[in-house]
Amino acid sequence: VYGISQQSRPLSVSAETGTYGVLSYDSLADGTLEITDCEESAVSVEIPAEIDGVAVTSIASMAFKDCKSLTSVTIPDGITNIGNEAFSGCYKLTAITIPNSVTKIKDKAFYFCSDLKTVTLSENLESIGENAFSICSKLENIKIPDSVTDIGAWTFSLCRNLANITLSNGITEIKDSTFSKCSSLAEITIPENVKTIDSYAFSDCFNLTEVNLPKQISKIEYYAFNNCKNLKIIDIPDGVSKIERSTFCDCYNLEEVSIPSSVKSIENRAFYNCEKLTSIYFN
Repeated sequence: VYGISQQSRPLSVSAETGTYGVLSYDSLADGTLEITDCEESAVSVEIPAEIDGVAVTSIASMAFKDCKSLTSVTIPDGITNIGNEAFSGCYKLTAITIPNSVTKIKDKAFYFCSDLKTVTLSENLESIGENAFSICSKLENIKIPDSVTDIGAWTFSLCRNLANITLSNGITEIKDSTFSKCSSLAEITIPENVKTIDSYAFSDCFNLTEVNLPKQISKIEYYAFNNCKNLKIIDIPDGVSKIERSTFCDCYNLEEVSIPSSVKSIENRAFYNCEKLTSIYFN
């Protein structure tokens, strides 16, 4: 097991590059350090706040990628950057706490961390990149702080055990496939500031029974709720002008739909295979 006790004695240190226990690092332009690599055999890692008196502020892209034995990692306050694919493929990692110094989580940062069950996000987080938590199949709950204004496409796709989501009130768009194939998700409240739900955003959320759509929404793109087999009631907000193709396709248990007068067109297959749809209200 590689913990802080084994990292307290650097193997080599220089002003620009070196190793610290199982970790490798480089110097950044601002004089701080970036963790660039980790030995693949590492099991437990505590990233130091500083090395030889120099602050560690960044985790480079792919620094811990495919560390398949890694079960735990501690990220110190002071880290401001977690790069693309930084922990991608660490499928034994079970929990992660993102310190409040982090404002951005880059693309695929925790992609395919299939044993990741608990995630605590920075209270100062502003954005979460594409596929950042895709295929974190044991993740059960996520609370996204209101500081977040952007969530990338596919961010939580294929998180099959994700049952509870608290979305940030700061977002205005739910992007392509953000929650696709989250098959344990039963209900979702869309924040009031959201104006657009992009294509496939909630497709294949088989257990989704209830969606609360805010009045601000003006666009719901194609296949957004495709194959939500247990969705029963949907109330389209006033302001939506078009129900796009296959938006609610294969929602077999959909029983009731309210459509406002703002809707001017309903495209092909918008409600295809909605076998139990018996009540459509035009407001």
